[in-house]
Amino acid sequence: MRKAIGLLLIFLTGLLFSGCAYRAPISDTVFINKDYDFSNIKRVAILPFENLTEDRSAGEIIRFMVYNEIQKFVEAIPPGDVEKILKQKNITKLSEISREDLKGLAKTLQVDAFITGYVYKYGEARTGSLSIPEVAFSLNIIEPEEGSIIFSVTKFETSDSFLARHFGVGITTVNKLALKIVREALNEFKNL
Repeated sequence: MRKAIGLLLIFLTGLLFSGCAYRAPISDTVFINKDYDFSNIKRVAILPFENLTEDRSAGEIIRFMVYNEIQKFVEAIPPGDVEKILKQKNITKLSEISREDLKGLAKTLQVDAFITGYVYKYGEARTGSLSIPEVAFSLNIIEPEEGSIIFSVTKFETSDSFLARHFGVGITTVNKLALKIVREALNEFKNL
């Protein structure tokens, strides 16, 4: 009996210090086109992210985080300049861009690749009496010649943990959490 209680205490202590993070149905995934030479990507344009959340600014927030972070290792065109060209070419929905439009856009912007994606979660979820930040998005890198995705990463994270749920310890802000996983996603690309 003492042995069982001792093992239970060790298990619970392990849970306490591990954080025991909650995960929603969205899972982290990475796709890499092994046939593509990523050293060819010197300059990118970040297209608008599709926002599937209730926070109307979530797509632009993630887009600007990606822009600020990717500049540390690849040249990126400012999002305002990209928007201006999209307006000039009457491109309002990214889902309607043809392969020819993509090639023309790449030539006009003089880029080797496009980055875009989806924001699935951006906000706070209630867990008991606490509001826990959660962020989920996917980031895609598209080569303009064929219009194919050569790299894709999906990230989901929440600051929900055993300590946060029970003691309110370790809760961060939505923006800090988003920046953390944007950096993680771009590190996957940077290390290719």
